[in-house]
Amino acid sequence: VESLFESFRPLMILPPMLLLLAAFVSVLHFPMNSRHFAKLRRFLTLVEEGRENPAMKEQLDNVVVKRHKNRYALKVLITLVRPLYYHKVLGRENLAGYEDGTMILVCNHGELYGPVVANLYVPISFRPWSANDMMDKEAIVEHMYQGTMKRQRWIPEKWKRPIIRGLFYPFFRWVFQSIESIPVYREPRRLVQTFRLTLQAMQAEDNILIFPETGEDHAYGERGYVSEGVGQIYTGFAMLAPLYYARTGKRAVFVPIYASRKLRTLFI
Repeated sequence: VESLFESFRPLMILPPMLLLLAAFVSVLHFPMNSRHFAKLRRFLTLVEEGRENPAMKEQLDNVVVKRHKNRYALKVLITLVRPLYYHKVLGRENLAGYEDGTMILVCNHGELYGPVVANLYVPISFRPWSANDMMDKEAIVEHMYQGTMKRQRWIPEKWKRPIIRGLFYPFFRWVFQSIESIPVYREPRRLVQTFRLTLQAMQAEDNILIFPETGEDHAYGERGYVSEGVGQIYTGFAMLAPLYYARTGKRAVFVPIYASRKLRTLFI
């Protein structure tokens, strides 16, 4: 009996390992992240002071009640990518003293460069604007094909779209869900929805990150954004300020951010 017990002893580690794995998976799927916990503390403080923030309450209710992708795995990815994409951040002190939910971070685009650097190195929490067609599978496939993959001569043409569908689309879909991006619509009637969602986010004390360069003065297959400097921009985003003030009586703070590919530096 004793020898039989000894032969099964190594298997005794399996139950605690399975419990640890289950705990790890549950943490990754738990819908609240550090930003939400900070908001929860802020909300409880407001309640104690007898004040209300309906937008924040609704957002926290949605996070706790509804399960959705969170930023834990994204943070792991950011930690792994940063050393490979090292940039110096200058001007962190220029963000000090402003209240969360009032800051609108305005960054240059530079193809995918600006969004990647900003998501890796902006030192405060935010929700980014993302083109609504980047939420649609075929639109993402076509956008990536025309904007990037078409120029890759070393990849056989017949493989390009399948590669995007099979590899890049699932990844980008997960990223957009994880960063809780706000869809930006170009049609005037639907653009109202972008502003409505943005104002709700700001009222819930989310900072906003936008990339207003147009990037449209180019033919398909050519670069749409300047690689260094800032191209033409849409100016409609400035309407957020009077709309936010009308709703809250607070002033929006526009914070310019410049990601320099040449200097490997993010200037705030």
